[in-house]
Amino acid sequence: MANRGNTHKKWRSRLVRAQNGRCYYCSRKFDEDDSWLHSTVDHMQPLCLGGKNTVMNYVAACKRCNVLKGNEGYKSFMAFWKNAWHMMPDDPREMISQMMKENRE
Repeated sequence: MANRGNTHKKWRSRLVRAQNGRCYYCSRKFDEDDSWLHSTVDHMQPLCLGGKNTVMNYVAACKRCNVLKGNEGYKSFMAFWKNAWHMMPDDPREMISQMMKENRE
């Protein structure tokens, strides 16, 4: 049986190459020296929303976009950010913690 970690790395590497080294969502170039621009594998349609665990549902995304997208579907995430890329924070932790705080209230 194949090691899951090696399989994941192989798919991430293939996705990054297929996307010319850029995030599927924001098109920024991946930068392994910047923790928020590391490449990650994301489900375009999250499993919790009925997405499948298949190659057709995988994209390479920077950590920043992956964290901001969370469990949103691709269409709703892109609709939200389509006119607001300039507002997307470089480090989304503060924005996310504020959103979580507001949801608890």
